[in-house]
Amino acid sequence: TSVEDSAAIRLRLLNALFGAATVAGTYFLGLWGFRRQAVAWGGAVFVALLPMHLALAGAISNDPLLYALCTWVLALGARCLQEGWTNGRAAAIGVLAGLAVLTKTTGIALAPVLLFLLATSKPRPDVRQIALGISGYLVLVGPWVVRNLRVYGDPFAINAFNQAFVNSPQASLFIEGFGPFKYWTEWVGWWTARSFFGVFGYMDIFLTEGSSANEPRQALYRLLLAGMVFAFLGWALVTARGTFSASRLVQAMNALFLVIVVVLFLRFNLQYFQGQARYLFPAIAVIGAGVGVAAAGLRKPAVAVAAVALILGGLNAYVMTTLPQE
Repeated sequence: TSVEDSAAIRLRLLNALFGAATVAGTYFLGLWGFRRQAVAWGGAVFVALLPMHLALAGAISNDPLLYALCTWVLALGARCLQEGWTNGRAAAIGVLAGLAVLTKTTGIALAPVLLFLLATSKPRPDVRQIALGISGYLVLVGPWVVRNLRVYGDPFAINAFNQAFVNSPQASLFIEGFGPFKYWTEWVGWWTARSFFGVFGYMDIFLTEGSSANEPRQALYRLLLAGMVFAFLGWALVTARGTFSASRLVQAMNALFLVIVVVLFLRFNLQYFQGQARYLFPAIAVIGAGVGVAAAGLRKPAVAVAAVALILGGLNAYVMTTLPQE
């Protein structure tokens, strides 16, 4: 009905705002964490123009809010590592991390990041700042945990989730049918790699025109994946050179969060086949910052950032020639 359509549009616009907040948070993660405009703009441009992130930010889902909250916890954490703690920053980090858990259980991945910040910051937060951060987190998460214990007998309602997810594809069936290697490479790995850039609808609309869910043309995805491999290599090389040695704690925080998100994703795929990159996008700002670091390490960072914008902008224009028909 028209009322339902209107409500759907409003929800999509709200998520678009959350997507914009993720872009802004990525910019400030680069600016506060690395003190370089090239890192800030490189990361923000990448996140802003990545087709899959745009598609998710235009969908009705709780994912965009989760991404925005995780991104701003990292951005504020980077600022604390570089500039020190304040009462406002401590309270904001605690509240945003708590809201992330209430948005989606994946937000628990931020807990080790909070512990890392408390353990490594110099100077460390004082007692008041620690209290503000912890209380902000517990006031939000505590009642939810208690409620889950009373209703489900499980603090995170994992058993209830598994019961609701029982009809989803089981990883064991794929492993029995194709073997562990093919399952992790051809199914989880390749499906996730493609959906990082863009697989739309119900994972059945591919970037390349004329594709089908069974045999999509692979050349464009392989080219994009090669570009990301070069970007990650550049990120690693620039970091190894010590170009951003003053940001080593920020890099460690980002790496910690990325590893946790990847481990949770792999754990999920041990039980269910869910080769979807959206489960990795809570760390999209970390990936964007890595692209920004790689760009900043080149002789002409502005040209590299412009190239990222041109490539992804062109990719979006190409997608829009076919996606409306689908």
